[in-house]
Amino acid sequence: MTDARPRTTALKWFRLYNDLINDPKVQSLPDRVFRGWINVLCIASKCAGILPPLQDVAFLLRLTPSRTQSLLDELKAAGLLDANDGKLSPHNWKGRQYESDSSTSRVRDYRDRRRNGAGNVSSTVPEAVPESETDPDSDSLVSNDTRPPREMRPSFKSTRKGKGPIPEGWRPNDQHAHLASSLGLDLKDVEQRFRDYCASKSVFYADHDAAFRNFLKNQPNFQRGSTYGKDNRRGGSIIDACDRFEALLDRQLAGQVEDALALPFLSDK
Repeated sequence: MTDARPRTTALKWFRLYNDLINDPKVQSLPDRVFRGWINVLCIASKCAGILPPLQDVAFLLRLTPSRTQSLLDELKAAGLLDANDGKLSPHNWKGRQYESDSSTSRVRDYRDRRRNGAGNVSSTVPEAVPESETDPDSDSLVSNDTRPPREMRPSFKSTRKGKGPIPEGWRPNDQHAHLASSLGLDLKDVEQRFRDYCASKSVFYADHDAAFRNFLKNQPNFQRGSTYGKDNRRGGSIIDACDRFEALLDRQLAGQVEDALALPFLSDK
């Protein structure tokens, strides 16, 4: 079943700032007047910020002209309506409801400034320029932004790689080999320790070449104060004990160990 209702154009809107909750002029209004003030803002938005004649306002508010006049007088007394040349408009309407929502007009204005050379506009985006600031004396929104429209600003995408495990196929490069040689390290042994360290600690890096380079540089610090042998194996470890036992066994079989140090289960006695 199709919708028989006529299609409408995009609805127009206006700004209502969230700091309204701290405005004593507004928060001191009776509920009836507050509701009327919101409706008056809607009317002003439809009429370019200027309220139409009293009869039209009364019709839109669904009130009698006398009650409408009473409401407008209360809003003027509260400082929420301004009278200019006999016409009423919400206080500081132009300052708060500035026209900047049409990207087409902003782009056109920016191109006009560039074409006319006004202000020596730079194509780069200045840093830390506030979008706007509030002028407490005029209670208006004063724009200090001289940047091009947002649609024409360059976009910057991060090229930083995310951290991850050691990639498949990663191997130390020539720079690593040269560094290991200068430090007197066995490159393959250190590589295996690096892989074991990453796997056992679930350590991820964004640049594994740089991480391994630092790992190589820190090997002297890792080994300082520890009992490493000339084969880079830590003394006192289970692996080291097994190696020493194997060497002792070989020597016993070769007859190089005295009887006092002989292993009981290999002795003929």
